[in-house]
Amino acid sequence: MEHEAEDASGSVKRVGRRSEEPILEKWAKREEKLNDEVTAAIRDYLEEMEFARKGSRFTNVLIMILSSIAPLFVVSTAAAPSFQGFTGISQNIIGLITLIITVALSLAEGFRRIFRFDQRWATCYVAKRALKNAREKYRISQVPHQIGSDEWVANFVGFRGYYESMIDREVKEFFDALQADVGGQKDV
Repeated sequence: MEHEAEDASGSVKRVGRRSEEPILEKWAKREEKLNDEVTAAIRDYLEEMEFARKGSRFTNVLIMILSSIAPLFVVSTAAAPSFQGFTGISQNIIGLITLIITVALSLAEGFRRIFRFDQRWATCYVAKRALKNAREKYRISQVPHQIGSDEWVANFVGFRGYYESMIDREVKEFFDALQADVGGQKDV
């Protein structure tokens, strides 16, 4: 609420929320907040990319190693007892090792398929690049305009809209993929 008040000198001045914080400062704060949100989103994408990269590399290497040695142990469980003398390992132990390797291989493949590390990395990379490019275009477009001018506000509103639509699209893609995994059907 805004109202008029008389100060000690007798002059009347407007008092209230609007006079305390000029409109240009409000726009500057809103812009700073938006830039902070975009920077945080970019940082989140970078962290998610790093997690996806490590997850992908770990599961791929683990699957490669386990799928390379699993056949050797499977064949050795069916081998003649002479194989036991060659390795010094009993058939029961070889059977247990074979079981452990195949279960670990199945789990690693399951994690790779469920978490889709490579797909997540690519999605985050594209989103991060798009946000960084949009932020730079926004900053460049704002240079000739004074804070609060019609052009400045239009650029600001456009950038905010782009940012929010990108985040919404990212969330929608996630839930669409989740829905496809669960039921194989999409709601229309």
